[in-house]
Amino acid sequence: MKLLKTLIITTLLFITTLPTSYAKDNDKLHIITVAEWSDAMILESNGHYAMIDTGEDFSYPDGSDPRYPDREGITKDKKKITQDRLFAHIKQLGIKKFDFIIITHAHSDHVGSAHDVLKSVPTEKLYIKKYSDDRISDKTRLWDNLYGYERALKAAKETNTEIIQDISEKDSHLTLGDIKNRFIKLWKWIRKWRFVKKSIWWQFKFYLGSSKT
Repeated sequence: MKLLKTLIITTLLFITTLPTSYAKDNDKLHIITVAEWSDAMILESNGHYAMIDTGEDFSYPDGSDPRYPDREGITKDKKKITQDRLFAHIKQLGIKKFDFIIITHAHSDHVGSAHDVLKSVPTEKLYIKKYSDDRISDKTRLWDNLYGYERALKAAKETNTEIIQDISEKDSHLTLGDIKNRFIKLWKWIRKWRFVKKSIWWQFKFYLGSSKT
């Protein structure tokens, strides 16, 4: 269905490309570098907060659990990860709760910090598509996907965060503060956001008054 192509990307591109004078003062997009190849995004509107992807984290499997092999390509060099910047930014913004967190897909540079964020900040809903290693045709790209995915689910269950994996028509309409009815039919195309992020990264230095940090 063509309507499935109308999603969160359109909304965020619209918000971030508006001249500041036309944007609401309370609507902001914060992009925090969590590794040289990994970002976390925080949406802010009138005292409400949400996240799209949580970025890379310091945790990775050591291979002792056969479910999570120590695969080539897993990020292990902690000098290349700046997860602490994410939590410093959360603290700086004074965030006490996330209305929701959306994980676009289960690579560690997108889902990695979800566990720690969920354990640290009360969150109402976690949107995360079902994942299994069997779904990946290129076995060189399995990395620690399952490890990060299952850690995120575990944290959500432990913190009584509602987990949404089968997106219904009702679920696909999201509201955050003053941002209403802009998030429509998001799921099938939300993965494309990782390419949009790269475009925004180079085109904009400031996002509605919030600098990239």
